[in-house]
Amino acid sequence: MKFTWAILALAACSTNPATAPTKGSGGAGGANATTDAGMSNTGGSGGASVPPVDATDLAAGGGTGGTGDGGDSPRDSADAVTTTGACTGAIACDDFESNTAGAAPAMWTVDIRPAGTGTLQIDTTRAYSGTKSVHITLVANRDHINSFITRPLSALPNNTFYGRMMMWVMATPARNVHWDNIRAQGFFPGTMTDGQYNYGGGPVPGDGGLFANYWTPSADCWKNSKTHMPLAQWNCIEWLYDGAKNEMHYWLNGEELADMAVMQKGDGCIQGAGANNWRAPPFTKLSLGWYNAQTSPIPIDMWMDDVGIDTKRIGCPAAP
Repeated sequence: MKFTWAILALAACSTNPATAPTKGSGGAGGANATTDAGMSNTGGSGGASVPPVDATDLAAGGGTGGTGDGGDSPRDSADAVTTTGACTGAIACDDFESNTAGAAPAMWTVDIRPAGTGTLQIDTTRAYSGTKSVHITLVANRDHINSFITRPLSALPNNTFYGRMMMWVMATPARNVHWDNIRAQGFFPGTMTDGQYNYGGGPVPGDGGLFANYWTPSADCWKNSKTHMPLAQWNCIEWLYDGAKNEMHYWLNGEELADMAVMQKGDGCIQGAGANNWRAPPFTKLSLGWYNAQTSPIPIDMWMDDVGIDTKRIGCPAAP
């Protein structure tokens, strides 16, 4: 399978901005609740400040936020029942086989922040299909660090898209560490205010399982799952970010996790009184990989393969 890009006819791709806007600091709320809000902008031991997002980070991204479904959207969770696992011809489809081992993935932008806290390169140690995948690492004992592959999202129909990736992680951090794997973000119309939909895991008041996160400079909200990421194996991760309905959906190895579904609001918010309203920004940028908000006592060692982005559910790839 070759790498395939298909630019939607609605608009050309925007320039690729940077990622990982700095999370604000704020007081903790709820029962031992910890997401991004309680963290400062400085790294852990020996850390440096994480650069804040600036006007060039997201402003170049296209797309407009949806305001309604206009009837029964073909991109909602209820309609996504027939899948093939093949993503050729989608918005993006990459099995990384055409890349050079040891190099950066050619059709993505690599974002490691702060510099020196992680690595990201094509690897032949393990792959779900073929012989190559993306290998991502992050160091231990640092907070607000990320190692992502990124790409712009341009004029998505109804501000909505599905994604799929195969993911292998050796171990996840302790329960008090918020980590993200799937981030879609953009500026709200007419502002320089960044909004993010994130899927990942980790923080209390959950038990270290998977979770959804909504972040803006004035809101830091969560929805916890009882499911934990299976370790040291290939997992098929699928998601739907529906900006028209302000919804998020997550599938693990072909099964939707009901307690990871967000319909307009989650379980609560650390930051922002009355902020539990997950209003989606226009999604102009996608980041895949790993982000630690808090200091992790362990390093991150993960692999990604068979990434697909589409306006319909893709499904899991066939077993190799």
